[in-house]
Amino acid sequence: MKKLLSLLLPFLIASCGANIFPLNEFDINYAEKTERYFKNADTDELCLYVSGVMNNGHARNQTSMNIINKEFYSRNVKLSTCIVVGIKYVEEKKLEKLEQEDKKVRLAEFNRQQIAKAEQDRLTAFIDGIKLRCKSYGFTEENAIATCVQTEINNEITRFQAQQVYANAQARANATQRNNALSNMGRCLSTEGNFAACGNAWNGYTPKPAKKVYKCDYDVFGNQISSTCREQ
Repeated sequence: MKKLLSLLLPFLIASCGANIFPLNEFDINYAEKTERYFKNADTDELCLYVSGVMNNGHARNQTSMNIINKEFYSRNVKLSTCIVVGIKYVEEKKLEKLEQEDKKVRLAEFNRQQIAKAEQDRLTAFIDGIKLRCKSYGFTEENAIATCVQTEINNEITRFQAQQVYANAQARANATQRNNALSNMGRCLSTEGNFAACGNAWNGYTPKPAKKVYKCDYDVFGNQISSTCREQ
């Protein structure tokens, strides 16, 4: 476990934005290295730790906090000074957050504009194609080409609507066919009681007529008298 922590700590420290310096508490020189780091740290950084504004990997245990407090008080810095530093730091972080949010908004707007431009380019290419089609019909005057384009656009809309109607009708027909197939299979299974007898039931199922049972009279010699047979 100790070995794992010693490997992970540098990455954890880097991820929280702290300055990198030896922070392996299992290192026998941990206190010495930590003290050396904070002796070279500027007073504003010490203020942030002492005031509790910053609490990252540098101040993760009592040993490092003792070193920070010792260095801070050795410089005879007033706590009132640290209040100003802390407020400035918090405001800077807020500004950074706002800038990041602003970047996200601007990126979203840029993407929206790109999508709109791509759609506009697609429509422009579509109109240009129709213009060429109209010219191939023999139209040369601008007004005649414009009228032709309008007619072709209306035709395209009509074709599209017809395709939609057909697609919707086809979808309804497919749904009806699927429902009928399921209904046929269900009726077959409920009647026959096994899948082997219902292999083709998807295409339709008509139950076999019930077997007729007759009751007849017999003469004294045991012969059936057909005229007396009646369906039960």
